[in-house]
Parts: sequence; C-alpha cells; structure tokens
Amino acid sequence: MTDVRIEVALHEGLAIAVVTSTNPQTRHWVDSQWEETCGACGADFEISDSPGHCDKCDAWKCPDCRACECAVHKPVYCMKCFMQMSLVESAGGRTEHDGCP
Repeated sequence: MTDVRIEVALHEGLAIAVVTSTNPQTRHWVDSQWEETCGACGADFEISDSPGHCDKCDAWKCPDCRACECAVHKPVYCMKCFMQMSLVESAGGRTEHDGCP
C-alpha cells in the first residue's frame, strides 16, 4: 500500500499533477517556482509573488501592474494572418505578429 494520492488535471494541453501524502506526519509545504508572463505588461513573475487570481478569468495577476490577460481592451488582429494579437503586442502599437509570412 502507498502513502500518496495523485490527482491529475488537464488544462490547455498541459497535465498538472498534485501528489499528496496520505500520512499527515510527512506533509510539508514546498514553495512553487511556477513562472507566468503578464498578458498586459509582458513582465515575467513567479506565481508566489502574484497578488492573487483575477475574479473574471481566474488567471494570476501581475505583481508589477496588477493586471491579467482579460484586461478590458478592444481586440487587435494581425493584418497578415488575421489572428488576434496579445495585449503586449497590441499595447506596443504593432499591427503584425513576428514571423508572419
């Protein structure tokens, strides 16, 4: 018999696994080093530095600008491939993705 429980969730093509000890004496906190990139300002940050989740989209908020990917904005589309540009790209005034044919 094992002393661990494994839970797996699939999200946007990623498998996220949580392994939990079923023996309370062996449990301890491990700090997360998961990094995110802010969709609004482009800053990289660790989720442990985030002020929390967005109430609308449940994404991590940026500790620098306190925004997330769902910040209210009018979508901007690439003039070559017609795919939606990210907030970082459109905030910089770009009208085309890097590497569009």
